Amino acid sequence: ELRAVFPYKVIEIEGAEADDIIASLAMWSCNNDLSITGLIEEPKPFLIISGDHDFIQLQTHKHVKQYSPIQKKFIKADMPRCPSPS
Repeated sequence: ELRAVFPYKVIEIEGAEADDIIASLAMWSCNNDLSITGLIEEPKPFLIISGDHDFIQLQTHKHVKQYSPIQKKFIKADMPRCPSPS
């Protein structure tokens, strides 16, 4: 199983899809002032590794970045927008 060889935390929430968990974690990190202490206090970067364009809306938060392993480049939205309520 991948958990044994990867040094990453695995989060499983029954009934939740992976993209919803990733979005929740990104939003939580925005709202909970996780910062790097140094000369300038900046939010810790939050990197999403996925080519899924649904994550572009999370780039409304400047510390959220997205990398596509298929395209081998960062995905950057010119004008990211928050999703409108359904």
